[in-house]
Amino acid sequence: MDHTPLNVFISYSHNAKDRPLLDELVKHLAPLQNAEPPLIKTWDDSHLLPGEPWDEEIKANLRNADIVLLLVSNDFNASRYIKEVEMKEAIERGKRKECHVVPVMLRPFDHMGTRYEALEMLPKIPGTQELEAITGEHWHDTDHAFTQVIGRLRELIESIKSNKTGAPAPLQAFPEEKKEADTPWRPFFQTHPPLKNLRLSDTVNCNRDDYYPDLERHFEVKGAQPGNILYLISACNTQNPTSLAKRLAYWFDEDIALFFRPDEDKVKDELIFHELPLEKKPERTFGKFWELLQNKILHQPVSFEDFVQRPADYLLLPGQARVLLAFHISESDLKEYKASLHIRYIAEQLAKLPVEQQRFILCFAFFMPQVHAVRKVECDFLLDMFDTIAENAGGVHLSCLPPVPQGDINVWWNGRFEHSRFTELLHRLQACLRPEKLPAYRQNELHDMEDVEAMQYAAYAYQRDQY
Repeated sequence: MDHTPLNVFISYSHNAKDRPLLDELVKHLAPLQNAEPPLIKTWDDSHLLPGEPWDEEIKANLRNADIVLLLVSNDFNASRYIKEVEMKEAIERGKRKECHVVPVMLRPFDHMGTRYEALEMLPKIPGTQELEAITGEHWHDTDHAFTQVIGRLRELIESIKSNKTGAPAPLQAFPEEKKEADTPWRPFFQTHPPLKNLRLSDTVNCNRDDYYPDLERHFEVKGAQPGNILYLISACNTQNPTSLAKRLAYWFDEDIALFFRPDEDKVKDELIFHELPLEKKPERTFGKFWELLQNKILHQPVSFEDFVQRPADYLLLPGQARVLLAFHISESDLKEYKASLHIRYIAEQLAKLPVEQQRFILCFAFFMPQVHAVRKVECDFLLDMFDTIAENAGGVHLSCLPPVPQGDINVWWNGRFEHSRFTELLHRLQACLRPEKLPAYRQNELHDMEDVEAMQYAAYAYQRDQY
């Protein structure tokens, strides 16, 4: 094994919250630096000496780094120098396999859409392998969180050193670039954008109403009456819960004025899912729920008690309009905590509103990767459990949408487009089919709803982005 220490460059924000966490990290890295022989040599801009050309020194150390640690936070993301110099150089070198880039989340924030989103981010909760910030509530203290980070870094360091001696590296810190074949409809729509103006609801034409008559009757009754409405959605077969929930939103939009209230940087008619981690007690989970409601819907701080007393002062809804709130709950939270208690508690709290102000549609989506594809033993048990949760909380549970007949895709295409590229598009869609789905397709010309939704959304997105 090569005994030359690896150069570790640490990029961080100088704000008052992040700098102390850098100091803690350096202390935890000390055993790696003080080993015999040393495993790493760290550098951050606190090593700069007075009078040194700081910009040149930073860039030189960044170019020589074997590992780049990005200590990410909202302040980190807001730094122009980090964004335009340090992170840009690190990401580009990482893509060229010249270094390994490892983001470490210091404080909780939404990292979707960041340049490092595709990288494995630390720290991860042991057992569940879910991301939790250094200052997150799941850690007893920051020492436990940094210990997890150091353990993963030690694995990476050993991997790099083994690879230098010719042995295969078991850990790849930077993912491979996605190939065009992974998303065959996107280059199609990029080259041939739709000619008609599209709304998000216009992208859905494959009618699935007949498969949920109970849902239709449920919403016709509940939607016309005061009171909140609850839906639970779980992934199953050809469907992921996100697209199924979007389809519910399209149904709602046809029957009643509806506000999605997404993040400010999103287009107004996109349905946004927010993560709702379950806490040990339902009251604490509701605290997280209320925090999200203040930030994403009310856009102002207010206590729940004040909101119950004067809801119209904080949430202005015309006519019979409702607000759709969409949250997703991870499989690990579902297994570790009794989700039924938490969901019922949230429903009970919102029921404290004056009945005429109970105009929320709560949609909880449960993400369980491959549970119905390769873990079929659990399938019936989980579906029964969700039915029970929905029944106890006064809601409705939905599990899946059936595959889409090719005829429905033909109808959607002819109703939305004004050029004759359908044959080419269909060929690209067929290329998406997984090998195990080919026999069913050849026999019945059925496509996975998830693939069709992605194709439809690509058409919508390219049309939308023209304006």
